[in-house]
Amino acid sequence: MALRVQLTAEAFKKVVFDHPKPDVLPAEVLGQTKICTCVDNAGNLKNPVKLVRASGSPQLDAEAMEIGKNISYPAGHPGCMHQTVNFTAP
Repeated sequence: MALRVQLTAEAFKKVVFDHPKPDVLPAEVLGQTKICTCVDNAGNLKNPVKLVRASGSPQLDAEAMEIGKNISYPAGHPGCMHQTVNFTAP
């Protein structure tokens, strides 16, 4: 599952990277974070959201983790899943 999050101009100004953007990312993607979420049969989070791959920006990684906590997961599909969050400019 890949999510696309377009940053607001205000949020974009606050993003700081600790390394250059990887060449493998599409041009429109500023940063990419991968998280892991595990849910029970009712669709509730079983464990805290885990960071699988950092984007290089603590702000984007924190936002991806928050997104993982707040997604509505369907009942009847227990297990763990990786989700990619792509952040784009305004």
